[in-house]
Amino acid sequence: MVNRVVCRHHVSSQRRGAGRALRAYLVIAALSSASTARALAPDKPPTDCRIDVWSNRDGLPGAWVRGLVQGPQGHLWIGTYGGVARYDGSRVRRVPEGGPPIDVSGVAGAADGTIVIASGRDLLCVQGSGLVSCAPSSELAEDERISAISTGADGHVWIGTNHRVLRLVKDRLLPHRPELALPFDRVTVLHRDRSGRLWVGGPTGLVVDDGKGYRLVQGRGTVGAGLGSAILMGAGLGSPLGTGAPAAAAVHAIHETAAGHLWILTDHQLLRFEAGELVAWYNEARAFRGVNSRMVEDRDGNLWITTAGGLIRLRAGQFQTFGQKDGLPDDDVTAILEDREGSLWVGTRNGLAQLSDRTLATQVGPPGLRDQPVEAVAESSDGTFWFGSYRGLTRWKYGVERLYTQDDGLPINQVYALAPGEGDELFIGTRFGLVRWRHGRIEPTVLHPERIMTLLREPAGRLWIGTAEGVFRRDGDQTTPIVTEGFVPGQIRGIELDPAGGIWVSGSGGLGRVQGDRLRPAVPDGSPGARAGRGIRRDEGGTLWMAEGTQLVGMKDGVAKVYGKEQGIDLDWVCQILPDDFGSLWIATMNRIARVSRAELAAVAAGKAARVNAIAFDSTDRRQEPSAQRARTAGAWKARDGRLWFATLRGVVTIDPRRVRINLLPPTVVIEGVTVDGRTVSTEGSGQFAPGAGRVELQFAAISLVEPNQVRARYMLEGLDDRWTEAGARR
Repeated sequence: MVNRVVCRHHVSSQRRGAGRALRAYLVIAALSSASTARALAPDKPPTDCRIDVWSNRDGLPGAWVRGLVQGPQGHLWIGTYGGVARYDGSRVRRVPEGGPPIDVSGVAGAADGTIVIASGRDLLCVQGSGLVSCAPSSELAEDERISAISTGADGHVWIGTNHRVLRLVKDRLLPHRPELALPFDRVTVLHRDRSGRLWVGGPTGLVVDDGKGYRLVQGRGTVGAGLGSAILMGAGLGSPLGTGAPAAAAVHAIHETAAGHLWILTDHQLLRFEAGELVAWYNEARAFRGVNSRMVEDRDGNLWITTAGGLIRLRAGQFQTFGQKDGLPDDDVTAILEDREGSLWVGTRNGLAQLSDRTLATQVGPPGLRDQPVEAVAESSDGTFWFGSYRGLTRWKYGVERLYTQDDGLPINQVYALAPGEGDELFIGTRFGLVRWRHGRIEPTVLHPERIMTLLREPAGRLWIGTAEGVFRRDGDQTTPIVTEGFVPGQIRGIELDPAGGIWVSGSGGLGRVQGDRLRPAVPDGSPGARAGRGIRRDEGGTLWMAEGTQLVGMKDGVAKVYGKEQGIDLDWVCQILPDDFGSLWIATMNRIARVSRAELAAVAAGKAARVNAIAFDSTDRRQEPSAQRARTAGAWKARDGRLWFATLRGVVTIDPRRVRINLLPPTVVIEGVTVDGRTVSTEGSGQFAPGAGRVELQFAAISLVEPNQVRARYMLEGLDDRWTEAGARR
């Protein structure tokens, strides 16, 4: 998958003595290979996500994050107790660079793209690479301090102070309802909803302006089942101010969902305002403690709440809390944002974390095998997973892990191959022979004494055994050697059923086929597939897929087709191939795992297309390369639920084909600086400069906050260049 966006910047110069004008337009294309992240899986805890952390060492002007907002060009703006920073996916930059410390209390983004910073009595706007005053401080009283800032549904930035509510319009702070007084001495939170109502929270309650002036939200509300009384200042819109006293409940956060529900967070209650009533969703003393609470709804409908005791997720009526033990920098969570690419950004008192999901997951299998080389994987009919490694045989069921070794009956701890039988039966191939697990234990009898490399059990019960020397067939208790004719298969790496009858066998010597008791070459020497020795798999359509070095080979009805670089398969050494239930092949190599459509492969084979679109994933949720270097078919398995399992040098990698994380949002290209003969010139306007210039350098950003290391760029000067210059990762 290639994402692309083009940015044009006009560069004009007059050549001395040439008698003509030279005009060129810079075109920069940012190309991103398939990013392995999208939105977080709705039912996936942050502990199963990739978590990247930033601190002062990474450029943050302060560890305590007080506000987060994403700008129109994709930058992440970070307000901290210490200053303002901007992150473009490449690095964190302080704004302004080298500026004095600033105590940021909040950050907001206006509809026109302006980034607004609140700090004490000051309201600052980002301009270029610096900060300027948004409005004269004289518009605030001497004792007035900014205590809340937010962007309303109307696109304006709203300001709350210890006196009143104001709205930023251009370079003016316009008071809202100056004729009316608020019932509390400080605004803690405010929200302008899509209906035009303004909600204002304070240390002792909540008011709303629905066009008729401030009204208390009062009365008694609807109570959720088993939650007790739901009282904030009650529920429903009460009479105008002055006719009732607010209840003593501090309001810390207000959030409007995509469905139009309004969530309200107090010290110890989470309430939802709908149909004119407040519904209590959660009552627990000190559950939501902390004055820096925020709320955000992600694109899957989960509600995330920041508290001094951790990050809380509300999903399907259930609350889960995550904190420092789960990988966050601190338990005191102070800011939160879901960016346009689906990552969740979590600010704390001790740093910033990015939570992003990955197609290649490592957290599903047994913890004892993480970072350990795995040789084989299989699933029994009862849902038990089995893993072979040099440590022994690992059983994984219902989250319980158990390792079996020589002490439990294995002939040696080196387990190379696995084949489930009936019920709890499992055939186990080791370096010193074949044994069987049955009735809850490893039986002591060695069924076949050679080094077992791969196993296949037919549905009828016949077992095929691949060793370092050849192929054997086991019927009941009788084992028959398969005679080789016409070629030397070498070490057996894969065995697969042939729906037309017979058995396919791949080895270090190439591809063969068993018919009767004879193993012969499957295709003439020199033909496509003759040297295919890895990853042999058959899909439900009857096509046999295998690897020939770095190339993919598909064989059906005796005809083989090779797919390499010219056909879009540009991969390193292919080790494993698995078809999923959704029409794709997954190809595991020494450094990545790629997905390719079988329909696209068929179109190339039929001459209807020239190339396929292979999407490569090269990073797991633990920032590791998926080193799937196991060439035997025992190293990959498709589970009954459709999930794919690959054995690697660093544990097991799993893929859920139903939730592939592909970022379809193109990187944004922004020209950030221009120098002409070493002098900085403005990037505003047309970018024209005087004649006689010798060297022009442009600094730009290709902004993607998900897998920014995968973004590559190229550029050309239209009017001068006739081809692209590959910039790679240079900016």
